[in-house]
Amino acid sequence: SIRVHAFVPALPRTFLDYNLVTGDALAGIGTLDEVTEILNVEQSSLGMFTGGQSVMNEIRDDIDELGRVADASAEQVQEARETRAKIEEKLEQVRARFDILAASRINEDINTDPVSDTGIDITEHESYAVSQNVLESTNPLHFPAAFPEVFDEDNSGFDVIIGNPPWEESVLEEDEFWTRHQPGLQREESHGGNKDEIISELKEKRPDLLSQYEREREVQEKRRSILREGPYPGIGKGDPDTYKAFTWRFWDLICNEGYVGAVLPSGVFLTAGSETFRRRLLEQAIVTDLTFLTNQGQWVFENVHPQLIIGLLCYQQSEPSLEDTLPLR
Repeated sequence: SIRVHAFVPALPRTFLDYNLVTGDALAGIGTLDEVTEILNVEQSSLGMFTGGQSVMNEIRDDIDELGRVADASAEQVQEARETRAKIEEKLEQVRARFDILAASRINEDINTDPVSDTGIDITEHESYAVSQNVLESTNPLHFPAAFPEVFDEDNSGFDVIIGNPPWEESVLEEDEFWTRHQPGLQREESHGGNKDEIISELKEKRPDLLSQYEREREVQEKRRSILREGPYPGIGKGDPDTYKAFTWRFWDLICNEGYVGAVLPSGVFLTAGSETFRRRLLEQAIVTDLTFLTNQGQWVFENVHPQLIIGLLCYQQSEPSLEDTLPLR
């Protein structure tokens, strides 16, 4: 779809497959600093633990080649796909090691020692099998493996991140779940009905929904563990909502002097769970714009409550001077 919208007649189209990725950006490894923290090693020694640097040396030319490919012909498209497949194959062992490290944050029984042994096929190790069970229902995105060229320099990271991260709470409310499948549940209670009895009857009549509820609750519990044990300072205060974690993920993924533009709920600027981030923002960033919008009449987002206040935050990761101001609108 992006390729079609970006198409310009008479110009070749760029091979986009390598750069378009999907995954759980909070469950995976975001930066190599996270790896050094988990393994308790210096980053200068990281290559021997993950094999990442040797792999990077191998695929650097392939990545450059992909950047030059324009899919003007079927032959070029096939060539680009073969090059991409070669890169993915070489990164498989690195991703598997990242899986083990990410899973070890929420399961301390996982043995991370095999990650340092580059002479083994890590996908055959017990630690990898355990990590797959732990990460089940997630699709962890490991940024150093997804974009190795971005995290291959001293000042690694993206120049710009633009995002509207999900705002969901990492808690599955039982009432909310059953109301989703029995729309009149709240109305029944307001008219003197017994909501608990109705839910009990639904559980008996709809064992399929009860199983679905248990699955969703298990997924949400895992989500809470991922957020609480992840590299997201202060998130343990209050509910570990996803947007709180994304403010830190954005911060960590940009390079020095990099920019972030994000659509965020007002809780980022009010709640105790985001206090550490706000202090970081004021002390180590230049806020270029902070605009609050009230969704009255749902003019900003149609499916969001009209009284919700939405924040548009733009900042540069750079230490502010005494002359810098914070434009608040």
